[in-house]
Amino acid sequence: MNLNTLGEVAFLVATLSPDDAAVLNAIYAGPAGALQVIARARDAAPGVPGTSFRQFNRNPPPTLNDTGQVSFTDPLTPSAGGTTIPSLWSGTASSLTLAGLSGTPAPAPLPD
Repeated sequence: MNLNTLGEVAFLVATLSPDDAAVLNAIYAGPAGALQVIARARDAAPGVPGTSFRQFNRNPPPTLNDTGQVSFTDPLTPSAGGTTIPSLWSGTASSLTLAGLSGTPAPAPLPD
């Protein structure tokens, strides 16, 4: 679990799938009493067509900054099968963004 200076939390938790009772991981974040699902295993990965979140990495665990943005890693599962694709994500429940994807070029450095 990760706690920011505003008292908000982010954590990884095991849940049961309503479809087949499989144990699936999910990432939740937010203030007490208003937690939101950031991402769930088997959900489509936004911006990466043909992939879904797998089970999320416990090490490193999800992190949370003081603006409420969560960062986490996950080995994405291609819908066509094959090996998983390591990925890095950042954002909120309503605005999750791919920050890095294995096998793709790194972004250009920012100018000084």
